Amino acid sequence: MVKNKYLIRLIVDLFDRLGQDKVFTKMDLRKGYYKVRIAEGDEPKTTCVTRYDTFEWLVMPFGLTNASAKICKLMNKLFHPYLDQFVVINLDDIVVYSNSMEDHVEHLCKVFNVLRDNDLCVKREKCSSAQPNVQFLGHTISHGEIRMDGDKVEAIQNWEAPMKNCKWEWSEACQTTFEKLKAAVTDESVLVLPDFTKSFEVHTDASNFAIGG
Repeated sequence: MVKNKYLIRLIVDLFDRLGQDKVFTKMDLRKGYYKVRIAEGDEPKTTCVTRYDTFEWLVMPFGLTNASAKICKLMNKLFHPYLDQFVVINLDDIVVYSNSMEDHVEHLCKVFNVLRDNDLCVKREKCSSAQPNVQFLGHTISHGEIRMDGDKVEAIQNWEAPMKNCKWEWSEACQTTFEKLKAAVTDESVLVLPDFTKSFEVHTDASNFAIGG
């Protein structure tokens, strides 16, 4: 099959849109991939051979060529009027962001209408509604700030040195370096998300030979 060249947005671009908003809702689609029907006549391309028989998928399975690009394109198409206005999407993860609770209720109504009209459901147990911060793509997003996910920080802090399986002598210097490494990862500075209501001043290197700038 010809691979779909549809670009999946960079995570940093998604974070930039969340800059100065104060209320967030995170949603995760239930069976998002399985809502996409395989084009009629293409079912044999998904044939699975088992010890009992051969089976064909009627809906798009995970791992299929173009599956990620297809779900990304579908979600962006459905939510196109609201993208980067109050919605960002990463595959089947949706974040709704607003500057006030009143706006947030209005935004959620629009998002839920799109989901309902297209027979899409969300995992209730994975939803986080109308919160001052939200977990998104391994980070905690709040008003103007982005931090490492607290669960990941705790996991790193609880790492134990691999002394039992080491093929070399685990010295005191090794342990000290190991602890410094954990501290460097978990004690990182909190990043500030951009405020697009303000002006930006960009400083960059230039080269008269390599990039001609």
